[in-house]
Amino acid sequence: MSSDSSRSVQSLAIAVVCTMLLSACATDIAPRPLVTAAEIAAETEVSNSKARETALEDFIKRSDPLGPKIVVREPDLSGPVLPPVDIDVQFQPTGGSSVDIESFRAYYGFLKLDVTDRILENAAPSADGIRCSEVVLPPGKHTLTVEIADDKGRKSREKFKFRVSKP
Repeated sequence: MSSDSSRSVQSLAIAVVCTMLLSACATDIAPRPLVTAAEIAAETEVSNSKARETALEDFIKRSDPLGPKIVVREPDLSGPVLPPVDIDVQFQPTGGSSVDIESFRAYYGFLKLDVTDRILENAAPSADGIRCSEVVLPPGKHTLTVEIADDKGRKSREKFKFRVSKP
């Protein structure tokens, strides 16, 4: 990557952090989007990089094969979905363990933006899973990574990609 590209990615990353801080202070009643336009722009900027795919795959591979199973029930991953998006993820403990719901984390895209708090604003997680209704996402391709651990400390991660169509 050229130094100009590196500076561009760094500038976008700074813009993303600033946007996240400003949106955390917002008091609007309208539903807060899961990701902002600036965050999507930063994600798009680095989306063509081979290093991006390698880094994300390495992140996913750190999942413990004995950890809880993560099953994505919604959105439908086989085709585009209409906004707002419902997200329904099921957690299945393995080997006599139980799910540690406090360990739940959710990340958006290659940059692994931590969107856990944004998801928890509209969801009540349980040991069985988490369901979010009417998540605000703009049209386009999206990648979420969900992480959960069991009471034995074994972490599992599941990445899922989906496309949101125009309303």
